[in-house]
Amino acid sequence: MKKKIVLFGGSSGLALDLSLKLSDSFNIINVSSATTNLNHKDIKEVKINEYSEEELLKFLLGLSKKDEYIFLFMNGITDSKAFYKIDSDEISHIIKVNLELPILITNLIIKNFILRKTKYIYFSSSRALLGDRGISLYSSTKSALKYFAKSLSLEYGKFNHFFYTISLGVFEKGLVNKVKKPELEKIIKRSAMNAYVDIDELARAINYISENDSATGSVLNIDNGYF
Repeated sequence: MKKKIVLFGGSSGLALDLSLKLSDSFNIINVSSATTNLNHKDIKEVKINEYSEEELLKFLLGLSKKDEYIFLFMNGITDSKAFYKIDSDEISHIIKVNLELPILITNLIIKNFILRKTKYIYFSSSRALLGDRGISLYSSTKSALKYFAKSLSLEYGKFNHFFYTISLGVFEKGLVNKVKKPELEKIIKRSAMNAYVDIDELARAINYISENDSATGSVLNIDNGYF
């Protein structure tokens, strides 16, 4: 029987492509507040109207406790303008989507799946982890996930709960659409392989994590060597 992947934030172009790639090896549950229309026999699409604790708990309690799950957190938004121009509502929204939501979902999963072997994969970016101009909120929230995963690895490893961070480079889909062309060219030139990262590389990384417990707490860089 295929393991099951639950992918939160599944409506972005990158998430949709990844769902299709992973469906060869896993049964996918693609969770999003938007309609995705993947229409694939191994991908179940779940639309959550509101990422409230009540709605999330209702979804999680509907999952079979007999299966082994890998939870992917692909929720992510970046700063829309220079930091001094951002208002308090946007600050709160970025923090909620990038950090508070993965933390809340993780908390609910652990409470309800504590006795089942479970894996959690958080998505950051190499540019965010290194820091850069114009992404102060994105960088700080995505960096926090790295240490969130490390701490939980130490706390819950004895319960067979394993936590990983994947640090992404530039793909042809996703938040790359928010990056201005001159900045995008600089990012690609800075990498060891001056190109977009292949989606197949990301799928292989997740397959590796699915079979590897000892890498818990680690950051896997799928970024074409962005230093």
